[in-house]
Amino acid sequence: MGPGVVFTNDLRPRASLWDEDRLVRTTVKRGASVGTNATIICGVVIGAYAMVGAGSVVTREVPAFSLVYGNPALRHGYVCYCGETLGAPFAENDKEASYACPCGKTVVVQKAA
Repeated sequence: MGPGVVFTNDLRPRASLWDEDRLVRTTVKRGASVGTNATIICGVVIGAYAMVGAGSVVTREVPAFSLVYGNPALRHGYVCYCGETLGAPFAENDKEASYACPCGKTVVVQKAA
């Protein structure tokens, strides 16, 4: 987690209605990285080894190995275990794609359902 990352915990915040039952869980999986000043809306899952760019606003699930950034954060490609960028999102009709990294590892990503 970079400095200044914000995790929300209530989708519809109202001070007069606060109750712990309103809290929504957010999951950040192993190896994921979140850049400085990113905001993560509650209830999303940030997949394993995904990378969220600095200042991004994450409003939906981030699949494993995805590189997302912007407001709202959109997928712009994929990253390796080592953090190296691997390429653009694959074609609409593809069910999976394989990317070779200069570090020697290969990352296979599945198209989100």
